[in-house]
Amino acid sequence: MCVPLEASEPKEWREDPWVVAAALFSPGYIGGWSALEHWGLTDQIFTVIYVFVGRKVRPARQTIQGTDFLIRTVPERTLFGTRRVWRQRAPVNVSDPHRTIIDILDVPTAAGGALHASEVLQAYFESEHADQAKLLQYGDQLGRGTVFKRLGYLAERASLAKPEFVEACHNRITKGPSQLDPSGPSNGPLISRWNLRVNIPRLAPSVRKQDYFEAKVQQALYMRRVQISCT
Repeated sequence: MCVPLEASEPKEWREDPWVVAAALFSPGYIGGWSALEHWGLTDQIFTVIYVFVGRKVRPARQTIQGTDFLIRTVPERTLFGTRRVWRQRAPVNVSDPHRTIIDILDVPTAAGGALHASEVLQAYFESEHADQAKLLQYGDQLGRGTVFKRLGYLAERASLAKPEFVEACHNRITKGPSQLDPSGPSNGPLISRWNLRVNIPRLAPSVRKQDYFEAKVQQALYMRRVQISCT
């Protein structure tokens, strides 16, 4: 990365964080909550750039030019479903809307937790990006049955998709119980139809207002921990 000649204060000049990520964390792509912001699928503002990388990068949390990066290492074969965007005349790969949804259902913390992931999923189905066939295709390509458990359960619970799509998800789930949010508590009702333990009260089949408030507090605390850990 070079300081442009037109920079008035070279010592204070800062490169676009996305361009920094593309230069330093390759092969990979901008994803998670950063991609959600890019595609307009969340109103939340995140100060940490979330990056998926197809090689080991240590440490997983880095601060470069005053910007915090959270890096998730993934197999290189899973670097699909991206689009190239241009930032300051430099190409940067970002997960497309469908891949972003699959990623946050695979790793709910990439959205700030399962509660926010569920809100994003609803926003996705209500947006011009919605493509049920593409979600199934990407889910199959990623090859994680847990993704279909979370996707199918949340879509069915909120009546987001047609019954055919929900059943297609159900046909792809794996055996054994999984947690809706791996970063959440260990308790919660086990939904046998989906082999899924719903450990976020707000997302259980029956919800109280107090449960919703507590879940939102837990989501805010998680995001606060992420930001603190990157400082």
